[in-house]
Formats: sequence, structure tokens, C-alpha cells
Amino acid sequence: MGILLVELKLVSIMKYPVVDHSFYARDLFETFDIKGKVHLKQKIVKKKYGVDRLQYLCVSVFIYCFYITLLDIIENNANFTLPLYRGKRAQIYCKEYVGEELQEMRKCGAFASQDMLEQNFIGYGLVYMCDYTSAPMVKSIHINDGLKKKLRDRAIKGPKPVKPTNLDDYLPFVYKEFEDLPEKTIRQICEHAYRTMFRLQGMGCDICLSNKRLFPFVAYFGRFFISDEKFYEYHNKKMADKMRIRYNLERKTKP
Repeated sequence: MGILLVELKLVSIMKYPVVDHSFYARDLFETFDIKGKVHLKQKIVKKKYGVDRLQYLCVSVFIYCFYITLLDIIENNANFTLPLYRGKRAQIYCKEYVGEELQEMRKCGAFASQDMLEQNFIGYGLVYMCDYTSAPMVKSIHINDGLKKKLRDRAIKGPKPVKPTNLDDYLPFVYKEFEDLPEKTIRQICEHAYRTMFRLQGMGCDICLSNKRLFPFVAYFGRFFISDEKFYEYHNKKMADKMRIRYNLERKTKP
């Protein structure tokens, strides 16, 4: 948790003690049929992938896929469309902030590591955008320091043309990394995680993605506040939502 909190801070004054109001990567697989779809012996899972539960193996698969997707978004200006269903649509991409919007974001501590002069007074940040019946939702994605540095370096080089991508563009790399798993199973793991993430965020939840084996912290889909009072008010509301949603999920998954 200590590493996670250090990675999550936007500026030095933003040191919050907990982000447990978020759903974590392991929570995305609470409703996934792991025993029915993941058929690997425990010895192989522990020896080769460094985890002692199949659920954490699923987390490793998804986090690896998500991380290389973020790298492509940052380095090549990819516009990633999530693998959803029933006509739903959600995307992750790099957004440019200028003018008053940039000023307001900087007041909240955003872009503290970016040199505005070098970037011609343009701020760059990753966002999650999804279409709902009422109105589109755009949510900031806070990334780890390593990804922030890559984003800052690309911003200095200047804009690139948009590159539309989807899950199929990244699965071959995941197949190679997790060669003991069938390709069909890897696809099912990634699709389930993205679709669950979409549903949870549609219910107003925050998401924190990390994996001890691969990356202590990758990304946080949520909000930060300079004011401690505002943050704890936000934290308590999100925590109540999380408890309610987890209770409903547990009721649905009981035999």
C-alpha cells in the first residue's frame, strides 16, 4: 500500500491515506467463471507466473494487456476502443488540455511534471470516455510515474496522428507472454475485465489497477482533490457505493 500511495500522488500535498473506495483489478473477476475456463495446474501457476491463485493469474493477464495498451496510447497516440457488447462504446485515449480547461486542471495539481513552455501551453492526459443513455462520461486516468515520463517525452516531440485500435491489436503480445493459456481463454479474461470495468464505472465506481508481480501501480480511474475535506467526503460516498455494489454482486453469484 505504501508504494501505491506514493505512485498515486499528483503533487506533494496530495498524500491520501487510502484509496480503498476503489474497485481493484481482482474485483473485476469476482463474477468470472475461473474454474470453468482456466485449466492450469497450481504448480505451473505458482512457479512460472508467481501467483498462488487462478484469480491472480487472470489479473496478471489483464494488467499486462492493459499496460501495453497504455504504452501504445502514450507513444503512438492510439485511440483504444474497449471490447464491449450490445452497441455500448467506450474509449481510452490521450486528450489535449488548453485554455481555461488547462488552467483549471493545473489548479487541482494536474500536469505538475509537464513543462508547459516546452509543450506550447498544452497539457496531455489520459482519459476514459464512455457513452451512456443520459450523457457521455469523461473520466481522468492517473498513471504511474514511469508512464507519466513517457507521456511527457511524447508531448515534447509534438502531436501524432490518431491511431484507432482495439483488443485484437494487443492480444498477440499477451498470447506470447502467457503461452500456457489457450488464446481463447486469454481473450475471455480480457473481454470480461473490460466489460466489468465498463459496468462498474457506469455505476459511478472508481477503479484502481495494479499487480504485485508485474507493476505495483498502473492506473487509477477516479478523482483527486487538493482539499482533504473534499477528498474524504468523496471517499466516503464512493465507499458506500462500493459496499452496496459488492453486496449485490455477492447475492447474484451465490449458488
